[in-house]
Amino acid sequence: LRERVEKLYLRLDPALKTTARGNEIHIYLYPVKICEVGDRLADGLLFDREGREHHLSDYLGKYILLDFWSRGCGPCMMSQPELKEISERYKDSLEVVSLSIENRKGWEEASKAHAMTWNNWNDLEETNGLYARYGVRGIPHFVLISPEGKVVDSWSGYGKGLLKLKVKGMLAPKQPMRIEWKDGHKLVHHPRKKTEKVDVLTIRQVELTDSATVLRVHARYIPNYWIRLDKATFLMSDKGVNYPLLRSEGFAIDEQVFMPDSGEMDFTLYFAPLPKDTRWFDFSEGEHVEGGYYIEGIRLTE
Repeated sequence: LRERVEKLYLRLDPALKTTARGNEIHIYLYPVKICEVGDRLADGLLFDREGREHHLSDYLGKYILLDFWSRGCGPCMMSQPELKEISERYKDSLEVVSLSIENRKGWEEASKAHAMTWNNWNDLEETNGLYARYGVRGIPHFVLISPEGKVVDSWSGYGKGLLKLKVKGMLAPKQPMRIEWKDGHKLVHHPRKKTEKVDVLTIRQVELTDSATVLRVHARYIPNYWIRLDKATFLMSDKGVNYPLLRSEGFAIDEQVFMPDSGEMDFTLYFAPLPKDTRWFDFSEGEHVEGGYYIEGIRLTE
C-alpha cells in the first residue's frame, strides 16, 4: 500500500503537494523525527495574528509551555483560564505559547471568540508542522521546555489544577543530590534520575537498610483525582534483579487514593533490601501493568 501511495504522491502537481492534505500524505510516507523528552526542542516558523514571524528559540533562557489547541476542543477551552494565570504568575521566567492547529480562517475566528493575553501563534501547517514533530495525537497537548531548550515533559489532556502543578514542579529550585550515613544506613537525598521528566511520583529520599529499601515519595497530580499503585510494584537493580514491594505507609496499595485539594501528598514505600553496592535502580509499577509508573535510573552514587 505504501508503495502505491508513494507512486501516486510523486505524480501529484507540486501545488497539491503543498496543501494540508498533501502535507499529511508526505508525513505518512516520510515520517518526521518525533521530538521526545530529553531532546532539543523542535522549532519552526510561527506567525502571530498580525503576520509577524516568531520562533520558539526566541525564548531560550526562559521556560516555555506549549499548548496545542483548537476551538472545537472542550478541554482546550477549559484550560485557558489556567494558562492565563500561569502566564501572568511566571511572566519573568516562563512563556506560554498556544499553537492553534486550525487553518488561518478558523484560527482567526477562534481567537476573536477566545481572546488570549499570552502568545497565540500558528505555523499554518495544521497537524503537519510542529504538531507532527512533537508526536501529538490528541489535544489539548502540552510540552514543557527548559531554558536550555530541552523538552522536559510532554502530555495530552487537561484536568483542573494539573497545569499549575506541572509548572510549579518544573520551576521549583532543584535540590542537589546529597548522600549521608545515619546509624550505619546510607541515605540518598533527592537522588538524580536518568531523565528530568516532571513525574507524578518523585523520589525524595532513599534509605538503604539491612531489612528494607525505603523510598520517601512525593506525589503531584490533579486535585481530588485518584492515583493508584499496583501491588506488583518493584525495584530493579543495576544488575537486573527485581526487589518486590513489602509494605507502605500513608498510601493504600492496590486502591484508588484521591489527591487532596493541594494536589500533593507524601508517603513511604518499603521494598526488599537492595545490595549495598547498588549504583542505581529503576522503579516500576509492574511488568504487566499497562501505563504504570516507571522511573528510570534512580542514582545511589554521585
